[in-house]
Amino acid sequence: MIQAGVIDMTTTSALLSNWTEIMTFCEMPFLMGSMEEADAMLNGPVGARINAEMITKTGLRPVGYFQAGPRHLTSNRPIRHPDDLSGLIIRIPSIPAFITAWDALGAKTTPIAFSEVFTSLQQGVINAQENPLPLTNMAAMYEVQDYVNLTSHNFGWTYPVIGEKTYQRMPADLQAIFLECAREMQVYERQLFTENDTKVRAALEAKGMEFIEVDRAAFVKKHGNAIYNTLSPAMKEVYLSLKDTIQ
Repeated sequence: MIQAGVIDMTTTSALLSNWTEIMTFCEMPFLMGSMEEADAMLNGPVGARINAEMITKTGLRPVGYFQAGPRHLTSNRPIRHPDDLSGLIIRIPSIPAFITAWDALGAKTTPIAFSEVFTSLQQGVINAQENPLPLTNMAAMYEVQDYVNLTSHNFGWTYPVIGEKTYQRMPADLQAIFLECAREMQVYERQLFTENDTKVRAALEAKGMEFIEVDRAAFVKKHGNAIYNTLSPAMKEVYLSLKDTIQ
């Protein structure tokens, strides 16, 4: 709709990997271990490359980024080790890297629209789902899930974007004002995120969810090179450069 000029802005992330492979790095399981590492990537060469390819290959201009926080697995039995995933049917968003990762860990993955996740859990069609805690709370997953397993398997973010055609129609002085406002928006969003992050775990615990510490090293080890092996040669170079930087 943005490419067609029907709407001007939205927020988006790894789903754009359908247009350009570099977007896979927006939500790549077990690549990073903290939000700080994600910030470093976004403000480095890979982040600059993502921005450039979004503009040239999708017609969307990122004007900042919003941290989504770590994603965790929720379930109705505690999951402490990858072996505990045997037979577990997990809802996964339609993002190839997510499907590859959880398949490699031994789970049974099924892509389902987020709007159908709650009823699918309620009816037993799926047994588990994964999302950041704020979304888990907002979607009332505590009504159909007992455990939050602290897998921290992904540190993702979303980009607020404007259509490049819309942006280029602005005169230069308004472009400058718009981008300055976007920078202020990003700072304010991070403040709101931090404030909310301190409250949401307590809210989920108060609603009956039990938080489970997992053997994250075991998850990382079993996942191994599952995603790396699916990448093109060019993206493998990007992946290795990021791993070197993180280490």
